[in-house]
Amino acid sequence: MMHLLGCASLGSTLNCDITSDYDVILEKAREQGIFHLVFASLKLLHKKGEIKLDNYEKINSQVMISCNRNACKIAAFNEVIKEFENRKISYAVLKGDTLSTLYKFPAMRISGDIDILVDEDRESDVLKIMSEFGFSYSPRSKSANHTECRHPVIGLVEVHISLYYDFMTSVWFNGHRAEENFRKVKLSDDNECFTLSINDGYVYLILHAVKHFLSNGLTLKQIMDIVLYTANYFKDIDFVNADKLFTKLKYKKFVDCLYYIGQKYWGINLFNIDNHLDIVCEEILSDCENSGAFGIKKSMGDFYELYNEIKLKEKGSIDFVRHMTKWRRDNLKDYLSLTKRSMNEKYPHLGVWRARITHLKNVLHKMIKQRKKIHQFVKYKPIADEIKGTERMKLIKDLDMI
Repeated sequence: MMHLLGCASLGSTLNCDITSDYDVILEKAREQGIFHLVFASLKLLHKKGEIKLDNYEKINSQVMISCNRNACKIAAFNEVIKEFENRKISYAVLKGDTLSTLYKFPAMRISGDIDILVDEDRESDVLKIMSEFGFSYSPRSKSANHTECRHPVIGLVEVHISLYYDFMTSVWFNGHRAEENFRKVKLSDDNECFTLSINDGYVYLILHAVKHFLSNGLTLKQIMDIVLYTANYFKDIDFVNADKLFTKLKYKKFVDCLYYIGQKYWGINLFNIDNHLDIVCEEILSDCENSGAFGIKKSMGDFYELYNEIKLKEKGSIDFVRHMTKWRRDNLKDYLSLTKRSMNEKYPHLGVWRARITHLKNVLHKMIKQRKKIHQFVKYKPIADEIKGTERMKLIKDLDMI
């Protein structure tokens, strides 16, 4: 699978293995969010007659439909972007189609959603535009950094007012934020949009990968995004300052591992890293396989909470339970509020009573989904000792993250 991903991403020469079970490979690729890219490589081999894929016509048809839908999604959202610009709203599209052009087959890098960053002062203006274009959206809680907007064609768009949650920004990333002006880039359909500067974009991709690794699972697509982005902007990235930040945050070894994986499996030798990281890199890849994209195979929630505990204690916040309980109580109080002002803020497109009914339904749905009672959303319980002694905790320690 690693070889097939590399070939589709870089356009390098394919070498087939007739003994491989390609149905299993495609299933694993789906779990990593790289199904379309891996299929692109298999499709070339199938057309050459070097392998025979079962259900080729059916899979190919599904992939083409998916790619067409993605193209329609991008085209439709471009109209929304133009309206932002018409109304002088500063924005940056994060990841997604801004990275697709780095790939040999841009149409095959499919994103599940669209993320945009806007100034908090213009958030209400942005949401008003989204409503005008047919989006519906759920309220943003006090602790959240984005609003989820949904559209029948475009799908999910997350409107961010910051790159990370406030808690994560202060506790994980020492207050790091984007510092430079946004820049314009070409998209896969030749339209243009604003995104983060080259240096801010580089740091964001790394820290976003760290966030997923520690909370809900790193994917091979994220690793490939980072490697291709670095290779493409190698002469423009300020590695000195970036490495200072990663070292200070204890993520430098993790970053080196990502580049070693690109070097070993895809032949992208950016920093000539020797093989002393080989074992821990294989453990990272195994961890990717075990978790799947965004934890679809195995939840990483316990490690997310545990890492929060450790980072807060490093900062001198010894009474972690009290801190987390207060944080949850404050957010729950805001989340459950049914005041007229609160409903107007959360559901500006609905009347007060319709908003209250909708909100109570959302609260009940969340409780049922997470199988929790109200008090469990408030009282924080420290992570059990058995979680701290697992293989995954050992990997995090091997990476010098704690």
